[in-house]
Amino acid sequence: MKTMKDHEADYVLAATQHRQLLEAGDPKKSNAAHDRLITAAKAIRTQSDKGKVFLSGLLAHPEENVRLWAAAHLLPLDEQVALEELGILAERAQSWSVR
Repeated sequence: MKTMKDHEADYVLAATQHRQLLEAGDPKKSNAAHDRLITAAKAIRTQSDKGKVFLSGLLAHPEENVRLWAAAHLLPLDEQVALEELGILAERAQSWSVR
């Protein structure tokens, strides 16, 4: 049986792999990574704080896709913080597309 730490590690790994697999053009494997991410997110939501502390901590993660998913899952728990991070990520994405 998985511990909460296992689910948290799965979340980070699946979010990272999801981006890598999308960029590699492998939709089947990226969908599988997404499924693992959602499974981990559901387990994390069973915590008494619904995963707010864990997800908030991921907003400082070096991998942007981890921050993106964490912010998306944080929206119902801390909308202001989540929207701030999503705004930062959106600005970066726009600056890349201009280059």
